[in-house]
Amino acid sequence: MFFTRKTAVAEIYTKMRQQAFELRFPASNNALVHVVLMDWKLERGTTTVVAAADGSASMYLSNGGGYVGGGQKDPWIHEFALNAVDLAGGLLKEFKKAKYFDLPNGRDVFFYATTAEGVFRGIAPIAELKDGSHRFSDLGNEMQKIINGYRRISVKAPENGPKQESIQ
Repeated sequence: MFFTRKTAVAEIYTKMRQQAFELRFPASNNALVHVVLMDWKLERGTTTVVAAADGSASMYLSNGGGYVGGGQKDPWIHEFALNAVDLAGGLLKEFKKAKYFDLPNGRDVFFYATTAEGVFRGIAPIAELKDGSHRFSDLGNEMQKIINGYRRISVKAPENGPKQESIQ
């Protein structure tokens, strides 16, 4: 079957995102949340940021590209991933069991948390994340730090830590 580049990119993005939903860690890890995902729709597609209980972190772009391995190589990204997982664990009561893993519409950011009991989703309006008024604002900011960490290492910025930004 012939695939266009756009189709192939969409399939890779979908496959990587699905693998993040399926990732689990041994019970000895003591993490309530195994993986947290943040799906954020932008003008040119959706960005999915993944943070795992082992400190790994990835970023997938629906229009092609992304980053993996930063949590193993970069201590800042590793710490941001662990912080995001901890924050998601503290917010689990705000998440609802997810039957579907759809993508946001552009007005909201979707957060998914995987646990031993399944996948849970929380939704936050972008405007409330921006102004810091939503209960998921700290989690969104921690996931944004992962994005900023990848930006920093992709441009080989100095090791003084990534610029602190919140969801834009």
